Amino acid sequence: MSLDKKKNLICTVLISISFLSFIFGFLNNEDLSTGGSSWDFNLIWPIVQEYTNFNFESEKSQITRHVPFHYFILSIFNFFFEGKNSVRFFYFIFSFLLPIFLYLNLNQLYKDKKLNILIISFAFLFLPLFRSSAIWANAHLTALIFFLIGNFFYLKSKENNEFSLKLLNLFFLSLATYSIQSYVILYLFYLYRYFISDNFKNFFYLFVLSCFLGIPGLYFIYINPRIANLPFTKDIFFNFCFNFTIIFFYFLFFILNKKNIIIFYEEISQIKIFHLVFLLLFFLVIFFNLNFQLLDSSLKGGGFFFKVSHFLFKNNSFFILIFFFSLILIFNLIKIEKNFLEIILIINLMSINLAVYQKYFEPSFLILIFVINKNFLVKNTLSSLGNSIIFYLIILSYFVVSYINYIYKFSYDLVI
Repeated sequence: MSLDKKKNLICTVLISISFLSFIFGFLNNEDLSTGGSSWDFNLIWPIVQEYTNFNFESEKSQITRHVPFHYFILSIFNFFFEGKNSVRFFYFIFSFLLPIFLYLNLNQLYKDKKLNILIISFAFLFLPLFRSSAIWANAHLTALIFFLIGNFFYLKSKENNEFSLKLLNLFFLSLATYSIQSYVILYLFYLYRYFISDNFKNFFYLFVLSCFLGIPGLYFIYINPRIANLPFTKDIFFNFCFNFTIIFFYFLFFILNKKNIIIFYEEISQIKIFHLVFLLLFFLVIFFNLNFQLLDSSLKGGGFFFKVSHFLFKNNSFFILIFFFSLILIFNLIKIEKNFLEIILIINLMSINLAVYQKYFEPSFLILIFVINKNFLVKNTLSSLGNSIIFYLIILSYFVVSYINYIYKFSYDLVI
């Protein structure tokens, strides 16, 4: 068998495993979000029923703070195919747009790595919170899919400089924002990119379009004022600490690549005393301003390392240590490639919440790393079939750990 045929066979096997596992999860009503996604779906189901009956201003619609486009999509499914299970099935089919558009985005950025891109794209079918969002029709996934579609048109517009593609970029970003309002941060990010790169006439038209696209939002706030009353954090240090440890967790998916390890090791081995002192002082400022009454095992959210810290050690010591390492890692990644600063700022601004859930970062943060800009982490992950398989196996291992937790409920006593 030729080398190309072997590579194609490996790719087919890996994609088939992902696909079959994903279908198995749906048939078994899997919820790897420790019950959060299924709870959310049952909570919003009355809204979907009201929308199906063309009742958009009922009191039931005010039980959620989310803008309603996601519920509108589900109501269309429910109108033609009545019932919870039917809606979930058609949304499950809809969720396949994520690996498809992830592939299309990556193919625009790294055109000569099609086979490796396919493996990476379908590895996302193992991500626990993607799976639970797809199986239980969660609004976060809807927003992310529309973001990927919008970003695809943005990348095409950079290649062809067609104004219509920029319009499509902003239109689909608006649909993402009307699914989860925190995506307005990404909308503003792209609008800013047009401001600094396009001529004034084009930007003016894009700005006018943005104003027009924002009009429905005023109506949604009118019928449900809770949309504008978002639960922002009351302790920025607490929020910052959790965000950075979750960011660190997902960066590890890329750092465990041999090429990336070498680059990072070379960078950290050359770190200056001044930078270490700065990071230490920065860490101490956060540490001494943390509200430790908030950092207990009954806290909602917190992310992987927070749960591990309380599960294994019954305290915050391991979690705080990981936070320090996250500062070192993120600082050096930004030193290596400045584009990472944009991603860090975006994900933090999108996650200034009263409670920090890992679902706010998965798979959205990984998607941002892959498609916002070209970077060495993704380039090296796609550089060879072996590196792409390593990434696939890392996500598969994460899925296995999550599934074991799903069966034995180790972390379920630590409120999600």
